Amino acid sequence: MKVALVCPTVGQTRRGYERFMTDLFGLIRTDVDATLFKGGGEPAPGEFVVPHMKRTGMVGRMGGNRLRYTRHRLEFASFAVALWPHLARGKFDVVHAIDPPLAPKLAAMRRLTRLKYGFLFTDGGPAPFDATPYADVVHYVTPEQEREALARGASAAKGSVLPVGVDTSGMPGSPERAALRRQYGVGPDTFVILAVTSLNRHHKRVDYLIDEAAKLPGDVLLWIDAGVHPDGDASLLDAARERLGARFRHTHVDSDRVGELYRLAD
Repeated sequence: MKVALVCPTVGQTRRGYERFMTDLFGLIRTDVDATLFKGGGEPAPGEFVVPHMKRTGMVGRMGGNRLRYTRHRLEFASFAVALWPHLARGKFDVVHAIDPPLAPKLAAMRRLTRLKYGFLFTDGGPAPFDATPYADVVHYVTPEQEREALARGASAAKGSVLPVGVDTSGMPGSPERAALRRQYGVGPDTFVILAVTSLNRHHKRVDYLIDEAAKLPGDVLLWIDAGVHPDGDASLLDAARERLGARFRHTHVDSDRVGELYRLAD
């Protein structure tokens, strides 16, 4: 079986979508002929970087938030167009995507070119999106998510529920908590509140987290691990520094070090 995993933002930023697709690629490639089509970074074995109009490229930098919706549309449209020849030549049995803007484009490409791949879509985003008109199977990550989708009119015949797991093999044993705290310069009695998140005010509500942490007395540290580029709201970091001062820390550590942050946090 040949499987194409498709995610334009892999290689450009590190969030849930990207971690899900790269971890999945690493797990299934031992059993099937899998290819990861990504939007940036260096290609590794089994990976292919699709040239397209990136959100982290010149248009994204020049447009900023003023053209956020437009540049996202351009990004996914240009990625889909550049991806099409690879899907046509690759003769894939399954194409798997997680980005909602890609779903109608991949479905339209399949219809127009009469490619025979099955289309699997993982519904893992924060906003309601009905992928059943486009995909053969829609993967819901919780039963509640599926119930809500059906209530909005999604096709019940196309839904499948499978919770997202964690590949612990990629998390090597880390030092003990006390040693980690010394390594990161955190006191042994400090109460650490950790948020590994996206920097925004809507579905992640980081502003609310900052407000609540600022109300807490005593030796408390709010630690936010999140990237600013390309879509993070840097003003949230300024607000946290203003409200919390030395009781706030911001990092964006490599993925293989995130486990250390969880280990040292309360």
